[in-house]
Amino acid sequence: MILTNARVVTRTGVVHGGVELDGATIAAVEPLPRGEDLGGAYLVPGFVDLHNHGGGGYSFTTGRADEARDAAAFTCGTAPPRCWRAW
Repeated sequence: MILTNARVVTRTGVVHGGVELDGATIAAVEPLPRGEDLGGAYLVPGFVDLHNHGGGGYSFTTGRADEARDAAAFTCGTAPPRCWRAW
């Protein structure tokens, strides 16, 4: 698969070009003449958005380290029984 006309985010910066995929592997990041036109959208290879605000009755947004640890444990499925509380 070839994706073109994108702002590709790399470890060294953002480049205008395309990405050639070989299955799940990035084969090339360079200007490519053909492919699916992304219309200048940002392309962030390998990025997975894990956005959430917490879980199991715990929040990442309180500023408390214990809350953040428990929310992370709940989100990852590794929460100890003390984290299993009703909403």
